[in-house]
Amino acid sequence: MRDTRDHRFNQLEVKIGLFLFAALLACVVGIYLIGVQSDLFSQKIQLSFTVENGSGFVEGMPVKLSGFRIGRLVKTSLNQDAKVDVEIQIIQRYQQWVRQDSIVRRTKESLVGDDIIEINAGSSRLPALEDGDKIRYERIKTLEEHAAEIAEELKPVLTQVAEIVAYVNDPEGDVKNSLHNFANLSRQLISTIANLEDDIRGTLTRLDQTFTALDGVLADSRSTIETLQGTLAQVDNTVGTLDQRIPTLLAHLENSLAHLEKLSVDLAAVSAETAPHIAPLLLRADRVVGDTEALLNAVQDMWLIRNNFPARPAPTLEADSYE
Repeated sequence: MRDTRDHRFNQLEVKIGLFLFAALLACVVGIYLIGVQSDLFSQKIQLSFTVENGSGFVEGMPVKLSGFRIGRLVKTSLNQDAKVDVEIQIIQRYQQWVRQDSIVRRTKESLVGDDIIEINAGSSRLPALEDGDKIRYERIKTLEEHAAEIAEELKPVLTQVAEIVAYVNDPEGDVKNSLHNFANLSRQLISTIANLEDDIRGTLTRLDQTFTALDGVLADSRSTIETLQGTLAQVDNTVGTLDQRIPTLLAHLENSLAHLEKLSVDLAAVSAETAPHIAPLLLRADRVVGDTEALLNAVQDMWLIRNNFPARPAPTLEADSYE
C-alpha cells in the first residue's frame, strides 16, 4: 500500500514547539535586558517632597543627578492642605550622594527640552537620606515668570526711552537746534578749509620764491667769503711782516731817544763853556731833531701802531741872544 502523506509535515509539532520556545526565550531575554537597562531589577529607595502646584509633574518623569538618570517619579497625590505630594524612587547605589541637605528642583534638560527632576549632591559631612525620608524642594522660576519680571523691569526703561525719543524729535528742542547749528558750523568749516588751502598754496609759492632768492644770496655769500678769505690771508702776511719789523723799529727809536737825551744833557753841560760856538751846535741839534721827527713820522704812519703813540710836540730850542 502506497504512503500518500506529505513528508514536509513530518515532526511538525516538534518544529512548532522549538519555534515557540525560541520566541519565548527571546522575549524573556529582551524583557531582562530592558529591565536591566531601565534598572527595573535594581533595589530602590523612595523619597518624597511637597509642591504648591503639581502642574508639570507626571509619572515616569526622570530624576537626574549631575546629568545621570538615578530614578523616576512614581506617584503624585493631593494632601489635606491642598498641596501636592510627589514620590520619587532612587536607585540604591546612588543613595550615597542624596544627603540631608540635598535639594530637588523641576527644570528642563535644555532650553526647549523635556521637564526633569534634578537633585544636587549634598555635603559629604551629612548622612544620606533613607527610604521614606522627605527631601527639600526648591522652586525654579519658569521662562514665562522670568519674562514677566524682565518686562516689569523694562517698563520704566521703555518709558524713559519714549521720553528721550520725544525729546530728540521735538523740532524746537535742543537736539534739533544743535544739529542745525552743527550743520551750519560744518558748512562754515568747509569754507574755511577751502580758504585755508588757498592761503597755504600762496604761502608755499612765496616760500619757493624766497628759497630761490635765498639760494642767490647764499651764492653771493660764498663768493664774498672766498674774497674775505683771500683778504684775511693778505692781512695775516702783513701782520707777520709787521711783527718782524716792529721790534727793530722800536729798538732804533729807543736808541735815537737815548742819543737825543744824551745830546741834550751834553748841550746843557757845555752850553756855558761853548757859548761862542752855540750857533753851530744849535744847527747840528736842529738837524738831529729833524731826523728824529722824520723817523717818528715814519713809524706813526704805519697803520698797525699809528694809534698807539701820542703825537709828540715839535721840540723847541731856546737860543741865547747875543747883542
